[in-house]
Amino acid sequence: HALEHAHEDAHAQDEVGEPASPSAPSSSSSSPWGRFFRPPCFTTLLVVYGVIQTMMTIGLYGSSVSSIQKEIQLNATEWGIVSMMYEVFVIVATLILSVTTDGSTHRDGSGPHRPRIIGAGLFLAGLGSLIFMVPHFVVQTPDLQSLGSITDGAACLGAVTNGTQPQCADPSGSSSHHKLSLFLFILAQLFWSFGSTCLWIHGPVYLDQNVTAKQMNIHLGVMYASAALGPAFGYLLSGQLLNMWVDPEKGPPPNLTPTSSDWIGAWWIGYAITFCMAMVFVGPIACFPKQIPGTEAIRKDKMRSNEVTSAGKAKAEAEAKATASEARQNDLASAGNVNAGDGERPIGKLVKAVTATLNGVRIFNFLASSTESFAVGAATVFLPQIIESKFGLSPSETSMAFGVVTVLGAACGIAISGWFIAWRNYDGVKTARFCMIAAIVALPFTFAFLLGCQSPSVVGLDLACNQNCVCNDNDPSLVCINEETFYSVCHAGCTINGTSESYAGVSDLDVLLGDRNFTSMLDCGCVNASAPLAPSALDISRGYCRDKNCKSIIPFFILIFLLMFFTFSNNVPGMQVLLRSSELQYRTMAVSMHNIVYRLLGSLPGPLVFGVLLDKYCEIFRSECGVKGTCALLDNNDVSAMTTAVIFICKLLSAISFTISWVLYKRSAAAKGVTEVTNVHIDNEEPPRLETNHL
Repeated sequence: HALEHAHEDAHAQDEVGEPASPSAPSSSSSSPWGRFFRPPCFTTLLVVYGVIQTMMTIGLYGSSVSSIQKEIQLNATEWGIVSMMYEVFVIVATLILSVTTDGSTHRDGSGPHRPRIIGAGLFLAGLGSLIFMVPHFVVQTPDLQSLGSITDGAACLGAVTNGTQPQCADPSGSSSHHKLSLFLFILAQLFWSFGSTCLWIHGPVYLDQNVTAKQMNIHLGVMYASAALGPAFGYLLSGQLLNMWVDPEKGPPPNLTPTSSDWIGAWWIGYAITFCMAMVFVGPIACFPKQIPGTEAIRKDKMRSNEVTSAGKAKAEAEAKATASEARQNDLASAGNVNAGDGERPIGKLVKAVTATLNGVRIFNFLASSTESFAVGAATVFLPQIIESKFGLSPSETSMAFGVVTVLGAACGIAISGWFIAWRNYDGVKTARFCMIAAIVALPFTFAFLLGCQSPSVVGLDLACNQNCVCNDNDPSLVCINEETFYSVCHAGCTINGTSESYAGVSDLDVLLGDRNFTSMLDCGCVNASAPLAPSALDISRGYCRDKNCKSIIPFFILIFLLMFFTFSNNVPGMQVLLRSSELQYRTMAVSMHNIVYRLLGSLPGPLVFGVLLDKYCEIFRSECGVKGTCALLDNNDVSAMTTAVIFICKLLSAISFTISWVLYKRSAAAKGVTEVTNVHIDNEEPPRLETNHL
């Protein structure tokens, strides 16, 4: 509705004061296509695109980490590499699209047919989802932790029946599937990267060419809100799908529930859904014209004013004194100068555009975005896994809670900040100051990561009570017995009292523990060894023991909501500072360089560094034949301290960078005595009259 009202006002008289041309096609035309080809409709399609794209790469991707790692047997470092490759490919895609689709050689700065490029990007993103779910069909779902056949009541449960440690089988088949899965995951990242780049580079530029500066605040706010809505839908959808067994046709083993640490959810179904959604909306986006009808005056006025503060006082005064005829001649001369560069080589045009784009304001804007992206990129990939460990939640519960709290905070921050900037009618300097304040306010909320439950102490290795058991020390199967976490039931010294014929061939712990008759015959020698308990007094459950005295989950999510709110409050204002401080013909390059820098310094190394640190603070790994697999238990204390330190440092550097950017912006404007052109009134025979806001 906000978009509709903004454009209804624009039809009466646009922001620059030029009456709508009667000969221009009206967006309210009775033709169905005329009513469809309007900026609000295209923004709506961009929102749908953004929701689909961020569902794939953030919501579904982040919430399904634990299930994918269990099924494919990946550790955090390997998953960090997969996540890092997305950022590498985005940088490559940004460079390619910047050089091949730059609008600097076009008089109106429009460049190529951007809706078709955006539609092609959505098609590639859909193919990426299709490729990403293929490893599920390539790799066989791993067997659950085996206890061995229970045929001897005197043997420790889970002991190796032949009395020796198991021999490693030929790993060639498993290794080839592992490598193929990694390749497919990385290939999917390649397709996703081009889909993301087409949306977030060409989407804002296309809107900027077809709406006024004031309307741009609303359009950008709505578009960037989709970057938060998509993850929300992804987390909520994943929360439901992860309650389903990874192979819905066969179903889970008996008595195995989603609360089990060995549960593997149906993570791949979400990617099948997003693939179908992407294919539906490719056509409507690609069908939009190169330039939306009725928006020619907007582009002419932006070319005349340049909407920048770097043009200099002399140029602003010259434009104020120029006649309408002289202004048109200047436009033609400017176009001639641009076209004169058509013969330049691509590398020359690239160097020229980069040189024109770089200045202190934009450089520190890039650095601020980089530090923010480092923290957000790492948290998006691994924070659900950390929350599972810190608070003992299931993957489904984590996905629901994380999606609602963090994504709602991000969406509110994006939408409210965009509305606030438009409501206050902030110029470039005030917008830069807003970014600085938001970054500073977010700093205290980073200490939320110190909250959490204590990690349990795992016992069972090198105990005298289980020396007669032949336990597999390389294959942990954590079990909680009477508030004490053991490496496995074998390491707890558990045996069966009485007959066990009815349990011959049974190998799954959850099946056994779900049978009260079985648990009533257990005798675990390592549980309260000084005063052995009766079997009926044993309380046994799969996984490590949860801290029942931990009450910090609600304060944690409240603080995370506030952290996300103020972190994402910089999205729309930061992009506005970038666009307002760039020449119209170089805005594609400015946005492209912004994407390259913040990914190269932020979201590219973030997941990899965080994954390596998580593996470093893992207490127990699942391993097979000496090959490190997934982490079975994190050290919550060390992980909390590490996460807090990383996020706080990133936010501090972001606040410093935004502060420097604001100071440079303010000093540059004051030194040049330049005003930012926001309203340009044009009469047929009178000189253009500039109404300006002093920066």
